[in-house]
Amino acid sequence: KKTQYLIAPFYSIGRKNISGIAEWSYSILPKSTIKLARVGVSVKSFKDGVEDRSEFVNLSPYLFMKLGNRQNASPFTHNLLFQSSYTNRLRNSTTSEEMGGFVKYAFDYSKSDYVVNGNVRTDYIQGVSNSNQMGRFSLENTYKYRYMKNKMNRWIELRLFFGKNYLMNTISNYDKERYSFALSGATGVQDIFYEEYFFNRGNQSNITENYRVENMGGFKSSSSFGTTSQWLTSANLFFQLPIKFNGLGIFADAGAVSQNGTVYGAFN
Repeated sequence: KKTQYLIAPFYSIGRKNISGIAEWSYSILPKSTIKLARVGVSVKSFKDGVEDRSEFVNLSPYLFMKLGNRQNASPFTHNLLFQSSYTNRLRNSTTSEEMGGFVKYAFDYSKSDYVVNGNVRTDYIQGVSNSNQMGRFSLENTYKYRYMKNKMNRWIELRLFFGKNYLMNTISNYDKERYSFALSGATGVQDIFYEEYFFNRGNQSNITENYRVENMGGFKSSSSFGTTSQWLTSANLFFQLPIKFNGLGIFADAGAVSQNGTVYGAFN
C-alpha cells in the first residue's frame, strides 16, 4: 500500500492525560535511480520522568530513500534517511523545546556465507528555549561470517564503531550527558531523537532503569562508565556457539573514550 498509518492512543493514569503514537507514511516507486522513496511523520507522547506532570511530545518528519534500480538484482543495497525532530518536554514544572535532525547513509552487502553492513551518520540538535547546541558524527561497520554451513548455521560477528562530537554547548551537566556517546549504548535520556521505545525513558529508579539500546559503543553492560562528550571508539565480537540452542554465544567488547583530554580504555 502506498499510504500507511498507525494510531495507538493510550491514557496515562499517572499524569491523567492522553499518551500514545501516531504515524503516517506515503511510498513512491520511481522508475530508476531510487527503488523506493517514503515520506512520513511520526508523533509520540509519553511520560518523561518521576513527576506526574513530566511528559514529552515529539514530532519527527522523515524522508527515506532506498537507492538503486529495482530491475537489477544485486547483493548490495544502500539507502538514505533524512529525519528532522521537534520536541516539547515538561520536567519539574519547566518546559523546554529543542529541534534538530540527522542524516544517515547505510549499506548492506549479503552473500550466503558472509554479510557486511555499515552506516555513516551526522546529528545536529539545538535548544529553542535555551542556548544548547550539539553536533556529532559516527561510523559503524559490522562483519559477519558463517563458519558452520550445515544444518546448524552459526556465525561470527565483528562490529566496529567510532563517534565524535564536533559541537557541544550546553547549559547544564544533565544536557551534556544527554548529548554524549556511551560505551554501553544510549539510555532513555540519550535517545535524543526518540527513535526507540522505553518503559523508563526518564531513568527513574525502578527495575527498568538500567535498560540501554545496543548502539554507540555496543558494550553488553548497563554501566555508565565511558560516557563522553568528546570521542569514542569500540569493537564488539560475538561468537555463536555450535550447540543446538540458537542465539547462545561468547562475546567480548573493547573500547576507548576521551574525557577531558584523557583517554581511557575499557574491556568487557
